[in-house]
Amino acid sequence: MKRRFILLLFAALSLYVKAEDEDYVSKFLQSSKKEQSGDIPGAISIMTTVYTDCYEKYIRLGELHYKNNDYISALRSFQLALEFKPRSVEAYLLVVQAGARLKDWKLVGDSYDKILDIDPDNKTALYYRGLLHYNTKQYQLSKQKLDHLIELYPLDYDGVLLLAWCNYHIGFNTRAKKLFNLALCINSESKSAREGIKMCEKK
Repeated sequence: MKRRFILLLFAALSLYVKAEDEDYVSKFLQSSKKEQSGDIPGAISIMTTVYTDCYEKYIRLGELHYKNNDYISALRSFQLALEFKPRSVEAYLLVVQAGARLKDWKLVGDSYDKILDIDPDNKTALYYRGLLHYNTKQYQLSKQKLDHLIELYPLDYDGVLLLAWCNYHIGFNTRAKKLFNLALCINSESKSAREGIKMCEKK
C-alpha cells in the first residue's frame, strides 16, 4: 500500500513538473513574440506571470527592463538572478551594464571584483577594473590589473596603451615609453600613443 502511494505521488509530481515546464516555455515564447513586435512592456508583463522562480526568468526580465530603459528594474532582476547562480559571470556583467547606466561606479567596480574572484583571468573585468582605477587616479591599482591583462594578452592595444599611461603617471618613464611604442606598433594610427611618446621625451 505504501509503495503504491509513493508511486502515485511520483506520478502526480511528474505531471505537475511537466505542466510547469510547458507553461514556462510557453511564456518565454509568448514574451519573445511580443518583444519582436516591439511591445517591450507586453513582453515584460508576460514574463512576470511565469510561475517558476529561476535564473533564466530574471535574466530575461532584466534584459527586457534594460531594453525598456528601466535600469533600476533591470538591475534588480539581474541581482535576483545571482541569487540562483551566485557564480554567474554572465549575470555580473549584466549588473555592470545596468550599474553603468545608473552611474553607480562603486557597484560597477565591486561587480568587476566579484568577476575576478570567480575568474581571475577575465579579460573584460581586468581591463575595465583597471580603467575604473585609472579614472580615479589609483594608478598602482590600475597597473596591477593591467599587468595581469598584458601577461595574458601581450598585444591587446587598449590594455597596452592604458598600462603605458599608468606607468607614465606613476613615474616609470622608460617603461611607459616602451609601452607607448608597442601600442604604436599594434596601431600605427594611435594619436594617444604618439602623444605619450612625446610627453615621455619631455621629461
